[in-house]
Amino acid sequence: MAELLLEKGYEVHGIKRRSSSLNSERIDHIYQSPQTKKPSFILHYGDLTDSSNIFNIIHEIKPDEIYNLGAQSHVGTSFELAEYTSNVNALGTLRILEAIKGNNLTNKTKFYQASTSELFGINDGKPQNEQTPFYPRSPYAVAKLFSYWITINYREAYDIFACNGILFNHESSRRGETFVSKKITSTLTKIVCGLEKTLYLGNLNSLRDWGHAKDYVEMQWLMLQQENPEDYVIASGQQTTVRKFVEMTANFLGIEIKWKGTDLDEVGVVASLKNEYNDVLKIGDPIIKIDKKYFVIKPSGVMPSKIKISECPIIRVADGKKVFGNYNPSTDTPTHQILYKTFNQLKSISHTHSKYATAWAQTGKSIPIYGTTHSDYWFGKVPVTGYLKKNELKEYEKNTGYLIVKLLKKLNLNTKTCPGVNVAGHGPFCWGNDFDSAVNYSEMLEFISETAYYSEQIKIKSKLPAHISKKHFERKFGRKRYYGQK
Repeated sequence: MAELLLEKGYEVHGIKRRSSSLNSERIDHIYQSPQTKKPSFILHYGDLTDSSNIFNIIHEIKPDEIYNLGAQSHVGTSFELAEYTSNVNALGTLRILEAIKGNNLTNKTKFYQASTSELFGINDGKPQNEQTPFYPRSPYAVAKLFSYWITINYREAYDIFACNGILFNHESSRRGETFVSKKITSTLTKIVCGLEKTLYLGNLNSLRDWGHAKDYVEMQWLMLQQENPEDYVIASGQQTTVRKFVEMTANFLGIEIKWKGTDLDEVGVVASLKNEYNDVLKIGDPIIKIDKKYFVIKPSGVMPSKIKISECPIIRVADGKKVFGNYNPSTDTPTHQILYKTFNQLKSISHTHSKYATAWAQTGKSIPIYGTTHSDYWFGKVPVTGYLKKNELKEYEKNTGYLIVKLLKKLNLNTKTCPGVNVAGHGPFCWGNDFDSAVNYSEMLEFISETAYYSEQIKIKSKLPAHISKKHFERKFGRKRYYGQK
C-alpha cells in the first residue's frame, strides 16, 4: 500500500510499534531517515491499543486518507489471544474513528477499514458477495465484524467517508513464513537448493481464493476515490486447492509432482525434472508429506452431507488447538486428540451413535464373543469403559479420551487387536489405518452388537470356544495370517 501511494505522489505516514529489535525489513527499500528534507514517507511510533497516541498522531497529521490495515492477523492465534485480538482488531478501529471525529476531520479524512472474508464463516458453496450473511467462527473474525459495523455506524451517524473492504487471500513474496503460501514457495525452493528434504502440509484439498496483494491494494485505493462511500467484496473469483498450489510452485521450479498413497499416507514424489542441471533431486524422491501432527475432524452440529472435507477444521495433536477452518470442531475433538496423542499409530478415528453398539454402551457391559464374525475383527470381548466421576465432568471430552486409554492399558490391549471400544453410557469409538478401515470397524461393531443382542434374546447357553475364537482372529491378523489376497 505504501509503495502504491508513494507512486501516486502521496505523502505517506505509517505507524509502527516500538521494539527493542529492528523489524522494518519489509519497508527498508522505501524508508527515509528523519534527516531527509521534505520526506514523503514518515514513520511514527504508535499502537492501536493506545487511544491517546492514535488521537495525537491523527491530530498532528490531519490526513486526507487513512488505511487501517493493522491487526493481529492470525486466525489460529486469535483463539489463544482472544482478548488482545479484540483490543487491536475491534477497538483499534473504534479508536481511529473516534480520533477522526474528535479532531473535527469528518469532512476531510476518508477512512478505509480492512475487513476479511473470515466474516462469512460457514460457506454453503455459493459465491459470497456484499449481501451474503455473516457468520464469524473465530475471535479474529468476530473482532473484525465489530470493526465492519462500527465503520458503517460512524459513516451513517457522523457522515464520515468510511468504507469496508472484505478481502479474500492476497499474497506476495512478503507473506510471513507461517502462511501456507509462503511455506510452500520457500520450502520447495530450499528443497531444490538442497537445504531442505521435505515439505510438510496439512489438508491438501483445502480450497483458497488467492490473489496478488498489488491488485488488492489498488482496489483499496479505488474505494476511497469513489463519489460515495460503499463496502466491497474483493476476490479473484477463482478457488485453488493447496495441492494445485504445490504443483504450480513445483512446476515453476522445474519439478513435476506425482501423488501416491491416500489420506495421511499420501506423498508427493518427483515424477520428472525439467532442469537437467538439477543434481540435488532424483526421480522418485518423496519431497511432500502430510504432517501427522494434525488431524481433520467433522464440524460441530453440521451433517456430513452439508460439508466438504476441504472445509473441515484441522486440529493440532499436541494441544488440540484449531489451526485451520471457519467451523467450530466437533465437541468430541478433545477425545480424539487424546487418542491420537497417546497412540501414534492411529491414522483415523470413527465415533458413531449407531443403534445396537450404543445400546450395549448404555448397559455398561462388554460385548461377549458369540460367533466367529466377532473374532474376525476383535481379539476378545469388545470392552466398555467405566463412567466418569463428577469431578471429571469439567473436562468431559478430554477425560473420555483418558477413560479409553486407561481401559486399553488395564486390559493390556493394543489398537490393532482391539480396533474399538464402547464408552459407558455414551457410544462406540473405533479406529484404523485409514479413514475406510476406521469406518469399516464401526460398521462391523454395529453388526457384532446386533447379533450379540439377538444371541442374548435367544438365551444362548454357551459362548464360542476360546480356541475357535483365537483361530479366526489369527487367520486374519496373526503372524502366519492367510486371509485375503496377500
